[in-house]
Amino acid sequence: MNSDGEKCEEFIRNIFSFNKEISELIATIDGQFKDEGWISATENTIPMVICKSTLEKHNEWYPSEFFRFYKKSDLKILLFVCIILVERADQAFKYDNLNEPIITAGWFDCSDSDEILKIKGKSNEKMRRLSRIHCCSKNQLINGEIEEITTDNIKGEFKKYPLIFKRAFVFAYPLISIRNAADLKQKISEILIKEINKIGEWVKP
Repeated sequence: MNSDGEKCEEFIRNIFSFNKEISELIATIDGQFKDEGWISATENTIPMVICKSTLEKHNEWYPSEFFRFYKKSDLKILLFVCIILVERADQAFKYDNLNEPIITAGWFDCSDSDEILKIKGKSNEKMRRLSRIHCCSKNQLINGEIEEITTDNIKGEFKKYPLIFKRAFVFAYPLISIRNAADLKQKISEILIKEINKIGEWVKP
């Protein structure tokens, strides 16, 4: 095999290795949430992705994000975690200036309607929009600071769609800042659980 062929093979193997790391990251998130009583909100247990299989949609052969939703029986709240790898040129819900993979997380306050809590196992564009809600925050911060999204301050393409939640709270970090399970717990799961415990009494069924 010549050097170009070896580089190509190495590139493909790196993709496989990256997929394994993403899988382990999501499995770790699942375990941390399960310990607190949160389970996958969908009927399956795989991370949710949306890909295309046509020649014309070659840019979507590989997902631009991986996402997952979680629920707890006694709360009208939907948690989410979304790993955004890259922005596509035709992406409707995108960032003003994103130049690295990030991990976003947050929760939807569904106290006004339970429509959002009825999501099923099949990936679809509505769920993809919801998973990318962080890009509709005012400042699109990726430093862990929590931003609230409401009908008054939501930005971007999301304004074209009826909101099926009362409000959302979102935050994000560079993906590279998550090095291990301890980082994941400190920056994602513990923050989500702590903040939700503050408002839990407001959003019980």
